[in-house]
Amino acid sequence: STIRYIAFSLPYNMVLYVKQHPGAVGIFPKTFYRDVLSIPNVRIIDPSENNYKLCKRAEAVVTLTSTLGLEAALLGVKVLLLGDVFYNVHPMCKRVYSYEEITKELLEGYHRPDTNELIIMNNSFWDWYFRNTIPGNILKSEANGLALINKLESVL
Repeated sequence: STIRYIAFSLPYNMVLYVKQHPGAVGIFPKTFYRDVLSIPNVRIIDPSENNYKLCKRAEAVVTLTSTLGLEAALLGVKVLLLGDVFYNVHPMCKRVYSYEEITKELLEGYHRPDTNELIIMNNSFWDWYFRNTIPGNILKSEANGLALINKLESVL
């Protein structure tokens, strides 16, 4: 239903390209794909399609929380987020709360940043990211997990 709502929210001349997460291939029945393909302005992309090439050609990316959104933002593409994700602070990202907002954002267009602007945006984003994260992996070992928990407790 999300694909259908987004497709019907798009400006008249836009096409929605849907790329399934590679790890989710095969979880939907054939009828799902048939239903998606029955929507006039929707095309399905092979899950192995190159994200870089897709982002370079995209007018915008609409995603729940996919890392494709981060890749697009880092390349200067407008990203409309349906969910909360760590990279939502990137200047190319906008959290949307309704399908009407998607239409408004796409009709509004945007200024695709030049190389220098994008470098500044990305540097600012990564600076924020590293100031707001703690290195570690709670899955690696119990000792590493405990060290990470102790670090978190000292910060909070």
